[in-house]
Amino acid sequence: MQRSLRRLRLATACLVVACTPGDTGPSNVLVVSVVEVSPPSATVVLGSTLQLAAVGRTSSGVTVTGRAITWSTTNPAVASVSATGLVTGVAIGGPVTIRATVDGVAGSASIAVTPVPVAQVAVEPSQVTLLVGQAQQFQATAFGSGGQPLTGRTVTWTSDDPTIATVGTTGTVIAVAPGGPVTIRATIE
Repeated sequence: MQRSLRRLRLATACLVVACTPGDTGPSNVLVVSVVEVSPPSATVVLGSTLQLAAVGRTSSGVTVTGRAITWSTTNPAVASVSATGLVTGVAIGGPVTIRATVDGVAGSASIAVTPVPVAQVAVEPSQVTLLVGQAQQFQATAFGSGGQPLTGRTVTWTSDDPTIATVGTTGTVIAVAPGGPVTIRATIE
């Protein structure tokens, strides 16, 4: 009997030592104190996706596994989030807070949605001959890496020799003196 009681005390001592105070609740279940979302902040290109990850931890930093994670967004019109933490850029804007909740404890990430980057700019007409005093309207179109036209971008126009041909802020070129050729550039982003 004495030997059995000693084994029981030893087993109880091992159970008490294995758990850090504050990490467990009733029935020695690990209690989530903080939820870490990674990355904590990021940008997503409009129409693209980003996978977030969330980890629940106890107050002493022990990882809690096997718990359900609920994802939510503060602005689904700008950045949506799936049940698995996949964020989609819906509209340019932000930052939007994406929350991951585990056992009622929430962690968050800050997400901004950016425009599709410009990969190429096309200028029309590509070549023109003007007499002094004549004007020609040029158009610039931005394209993404997939060849899709991009709208709503600011164009900056420049002439490499404004003594021969000037260009206005809207792309109107005016021949001011004989000479050339003159390169007219449209820069977008």
